[in-house]
Amino acid sequence: MEYRRATPMDVDGIYEVAVARSREYLLKSGANEESLSRTGFLLYPLAASEPNKPNYLERINLSQNFWVAEEAGEIHAFLMAYTLHEMLQITQKTDNDQGVLAYFLDELRFAPDTLYGMQIARSPTCRHSGVTVALVETILSHNLGQTPAMIGEIAQAPVKNEASTRLFESTGFRLLFHRAKDNGTRLSGVFVKTL
Repeated sequence: MEYRRATPMDVDGIYEVAVARSREYLLKSGANEESLSRTGFLLYPLAASEPNKPNYLERINLSQNFWVAEEAGEIHAFLMAYTLHEMLQITQKTDNDQGVLAYFLDELRFAPDTLYGMQIARSPTCRHSGVTVALVETILSHNLGQTPAMIGEIAQAPVKNEASTRLFESTGFRLLFHRAKDNGTRLSGVFVKTL
């Protein structure tokens, strides 16, 4: 398995992994909330490269912190992260992007070079255990001394993303606090690791 920065050529593979791990797709495929919690899910998969929608291609081009796990030409997992400063440069922002910037940059005054882990996902067909841990460890090692911390938010309610919570805890992140999102309909845990 090779862990490397994403390139524009990876966008279709990233999109396939994201759709396969989206909460909506998994529920339509027969998963229940308990299995989603156990195996992990994405709430906000993006478009692949459509220029008028939030998309993975723009984020690959803007961030030095978008990584993939690839083997034999196939994307098995990805970690989409960027500094808050890089996030400001995104032209096609989601409502979640806007909320992250308003909360962490404007309200809490986190440093602009703080790294924000937005999405991590592993293909359901990937049989390599530890691939997401390796992605997190890779991005952390490449950012030592370059950013004060990496933060991420993980769904805690109405469905808790146990898989992502375990991943962040196993790689040294600690839960700082919980915050309400989407007009109070969701609760996320804010995790941080100082670098």
